[in-house]
Amino acid sequence: MREVSSGLDAYSPPEIAQRVEAFGVAKSAAPWWQTFMLGMLAGGFIGLGGLYYTFMTVGDGGWQRLAGGLVLSTGYMLAILAGAEVFTSNNLLAMAWASRKVSSWRVLRNWSIVLCANAVGAVGLAVIFLISGLPLAEDGAVGERAVALAAHSSSLGAMHAFGLGVLGNLFVCLAVWVSMAGRSVTDKVVGTILPLSALGALGLEHVVASLYLIPRGLLLQWLNPELVPEGVEVTVAGGLFSVFFVTLGNIFGGSLMVALAYYVTYLRPPPRSRGTASPEPSGLAAASGGRDSAGTDPAVTDPASPTNSDPTDSSATDHGATDNGATDNGATDNGATDNGGEPPGLGRDDSPP
Repeated sequence: MREVSSGLDAYSPPEIAQRVEAFGVAKSAAPWWQTFMLGMLAGGFIGLGGLYYTFMTVGDGGWQRLAGGLVLSTGYMLAILAGAEVFTSNNLLAMAWASRKVSSWRVLRNWSIVLCANAVGAVGLAVIFLISGLPLAEDGAVGERAVALAAHSSSLGAMHAFGLGVLGNLFVCLAVWVSMAGRSVTDKVVGTILPLSALGALGLEHVVASLYLIPRGLLLQWLNPELVPEGVEVTVAGGLFSVFFVTLGNIFGGSLMVALAYYVTYLRPPPRSRGTASPEPSGLAAASGGRDSAGTDPAVTDPASPTNSDPTDSSATDHGATDNGATDNGATDNGATDNGGEPPGLGRDDSPP
């Protein structure tokens, strides 16, 4: 069926759902080394956004948080436009999984590889940040801010981390969803910058960002203790605890609240009504108008086909195929049975008085 154009140079929501599903299938089938390399790049990209955010939020105030949120989106835009694998956006693979086009094993395999690769890329950028001397910028204020951000992320309680993770990936996956509607770089940037900026402006949690911020704070605390603000401490146990519950929240927000919600809306097959003898044609059968795989209509087949013979057709059973001396009128001769096999004297014309 021909789709009606809306006049907008963008994909419609049902088309976006199909594209996200197709991308999920392709991502799950990619070689592990390719997934790992793109995951490392993504970890570095998100870390670059976190680095930018650190500089912009030195000090305090709402405008700093807004500016920090805007620049934090730089990392995700790099991942979207340059092509990389981010764990949080790959939570959208749940759509292809719900459509049964990707197995549970492939989804978990992709998430595991990408998350590990994101961690390698993020920690690698944290090391580069440390040896670059940037923590000493602004008379050490940048390093102090970096430690404070890590301490905040690593001190979250379980429910706090989970809730911030849900909201964080809700914004991220919606931004990715909107980017799938765009046909140009400009479309993608304009569509994603505000949802992504909310991540930093609202102080929400993103596991890949945490994998950059927390190790960076730990390294500064161990190697540059003079940059640690008074009363601030970053712990490994607190960092792992926070990352665990933020990851769960990210999966819930991205997979359930975005991917599965849109799957139910646009891709879930309609339920069949009760008492239906046979399911409605779907897929290629529906597209071909009920024709079979050979392109023929089952209602108009070759008369010579043995599967198309009529049991009452004279070509199948010829009344003259048997000798009347052997059988007459579908029975034997009248000496044995009369009028279709009824006993003599009890035929239709010989009913008792």
